[in-house]
Amino acid sequence: MSPQIIRRRVLLGGAASALTFTPSRAAQADTTFENFGFAATGAPTARTMPDRLADVINVKDWGAKGDGANDDTAAIQNAINYCISTANGTKQPGGKVFFPAGRYIIPAGSYLYVGSSNPNARVILQGSGQQFGCSIFGNYNGFLISQGTQPHDNLQCFEGIDVINGNATPGSGAIKVTGTAVGIRNAQLQGMTQVDASQAQGCAISDIVGSGKDVGPPGSGVAGSLYPFCEYGVGYYLGNNCVAQNVRTQGANWIAFALSGRGAACIGCSCEVGSIGVRFGWVPGFNVLTSASAVAGATTLQFSAPLPGSVVAGLIVSGWNIPDSTNIVSVNQGAGTIVISSGLSNALPSGSYVTFTVDTPAIGCVLEGLQTEAVLTAVELFNAEACLVQANVLTGVVGIPWTQEFTGATWNSGSHVVTVTTAAPHNLRPGFSNVPLLLQMNGGLSEFAPGTWRENMFTYCTYVDATHFTYLGPATNPGTFSHGNWTYPLRYSLRCRKVRDTAVISNQLVVTAAYAEVDFDYGATESPSANIHSNNVYIGNIGARSGWNPPSETKNLAAWYFAQTGVQNLMYNSAVTRPNLAGYMTFADLPGQFSDPTGVYQPGPIEGQEYNIKDGQKSGGGAAAFADIVAGGGSGHYKVRYDGTNWRRCG
Repeated sequence: MSPQIIRRRVLLGGAASALTFTPSRAAQADTTFENFGFAATGAPTARTMPDRLADVINVKDWGAKGDGANDDTAAIQNAINYCISTANGTKQPGGKVFFPAGRYIIPAGSYLYVGSSNPNARVILQGSGQQFGCSIFGNYNGFLISQGTQPHDNLQCFEGIDVINGNATPGSGAIKVTGTAVGIRNAQLQGMTQVDASQAQGCAISDIVGSGKDVGPPGSGVAGSLYPFCEYGVGYYLGNNCVAQNVRTQGANWIAFALSGRGAACIGCSCEVGSIGVRFGWVPGFNVLTSASAVAGATTLQFSAPLPGSVVAGLIVSGWNIPDSTNIVSVNQGAGTIVISSGLSNALPSGSYVTFTVDTPAIGCVLEGLQTEAVLTAVELFNAEACLVQANVLTGVVGIPWTQEFTGATWNSGSHVVTVTTAAPHNLRPGFSNVPLLLQMNGGLSEFAPGTWRENMFTYCTYVDATHFTYLGPATNPGTFSHGNWTYPLRYSLRCRKVRDTAVISNQLVVTAAYAEVDFDYGATESPSANIHSNNVYIGNIGARSGWNPPSETKNLAAWYFAQTGVQNLMYNSAVTRPNLAGYMTFADLPGQFSDPTGVYQPGPIEGQEYNIKDGQKSGGGAAAFADIVAGGGSGHYKVRYDGTNWRRCG
C-alpha cells in the first residue's frame, strides 16, 4: 500500500499551517495518530507514524469478508496466528484481533483455534458488539472456538462477537477455554454447550444471552429440541473459580449452568425453558453410541466391543430414556455391555448417544440471585460440598411445549376414564403412565384451574398412542366437551443428592411442582444409593406449596438443620404432599444410635446437637423440666438435645 499523506490544519500563533504525517502501513486500512511533534520554534515538523499492524489486527485486512456467504475460516485463522506470532522478531506475541460488523461464515467441519506452543501469547478477540451484528456462524462437531490441538490456550478475552454452532452432536458447542483469568462477555452464544470453562481457572463470563441446541429423540436429527426431550446439552460449565454473572440462557438446554471444582459461582443469572437450571457437581462426560436397541425397563446396554477402558463401574450414565441419577453397576468391556442401576424409561434405539460422567463434587461454590421460569427442575445439589444457595427466586407454573389443543375428549360412565384426542401428535413417551399434565378443559376457567372434566391441579395421564392419552376423570358425567388444551408442569424447585456442609438460605421456592417442591431422596435409585447428606442447614426458604419428598433413608434427615421452613397450606395434588420434614426422624436415626462403619452419615453425637423425632419416650426423669432422658419406641414428638452423655427432651 502506498503511504498515505494526511494533512490537518492547525493554528499556531494565530496562523494556519499544514501538518503532514506519513504513516507506515503494511495492511491496515485505518490510521492511528499519536506522537504529534512540534519544533522548538513552534513550527510543525513531519513525523513518521509508527507501524500499528501489530497492535490491532483487523480480520478484513487478512481477507475475511463477513458477508454471510464466503468462507472466512482461513482469513480469520491467519489473523489469529499472526497475532500470536512474533512475525520474525518484528512484534511482540499476542494482541487484539478485531472483527468489524459482519456475518463470518465457518463452513461445516471447520473451526477456529486460539492456541500455540507459546504460553505467554495472549489474544483478545473483539467484535463490534452484538447489537451491531457481529457474528460467527459454523457447524462443527466440537467447539467452534477453542485452543484446538495446540498445547496452550492463548485466548485472554472474547468480547462483542456472537457465536452460533449449529451442530447438534453431544459434546459440541460455541466456545471452550482452558486458560487462566479469561473473560467472555457481551455476546450471544448458541450451541449444545455455550461455554465450556470446566478446565479453566478464574474464567469470568458476563453479559451473555443465548440458548442451547439440544438434540431430539434418537434418529430424529432435530436440533434445538425442547424439554423434556433435551438430555445432553449443557449451557455453561464453570470450573475452578469461574464466574457466570448476568448471563441469560433460554431454551433447549438440559442443564443451563453446571458448577464443579472449587469456588465456581453463578450470580445474578437467569435460565428459562429447559430441563435443569443449575447443577452443582457436574463435569463434561464422554459419549458412546449404542450398537443394539434396548426395550423399556432394560438394565443392560450394548455397545461395540470392546468398550473404552474409561467405561468403569460407578460412572453416572445419562441420555435419552435413561432415568435421572443412574449409574453403572457392572461392565463387561470385552462383550461391550454395561448393567445400569435403573431400567430404561422407554425403548432405546441402536445408535443412541449415552453419556458417561465421573461423579465430581462442587466445593465452595455459590448460587445467588438466580431466576428461573419454565425449568423442569430449578436447582440440583448433585454433588455439593461447602456450597451456598442463597437469595434465589425459583418460579414458574408450566413447562413447554406451550399449550397444545385437544380435538376431543370422552368420558366412560363405567370406568370414569377420560380419553383425550390431541390435534397434533403429543410428545408423551410410549409406555408411560401416571405422567402429570396440566389440563384446561372447556374454557371459561382461569388457566389450568380445576373444572368438571378435571378436579385437581395436576392430572396423571397414560400414553395410548401418538394422539391419545387417558386419565381417571370425575365420578359424575362432566357434560359435553367443547375444547381444551394440555401442557407439561414443572417437577421440582430443589433436589438434593450428595450434600455436605452446605447452606440453603432465604430462597423463594414458588415453582408449581408436580412431584415435590424439594426432593431430599435424589440418588436413592443408584447402586449403591448416592443419597447421603451431612452437616447442612436449610433456613428461611419460603414456598414449598407442593410439599417435600423425604429421604427413603431417614438417617439423612439428621444431616439437615431446619429453621423457618415448611408450608402452612399445601395447594396442589403433587406426587408428594408432605408439608415439612420436622419430626419425621425416629430415635434410631439420631447420630450415634446406629453403626456407621463407612462414616457417611451425620457425625455425632456431639454435645449440643438438636433434632425433632416422632417416636420418643421418656426413660428417665430429671429434676428440671425437659430434663428427661429419651429413648425410642414411643409416640412422643420431641425436640431432643445431646448433653454429652444422653439425648434429653428439651421441647
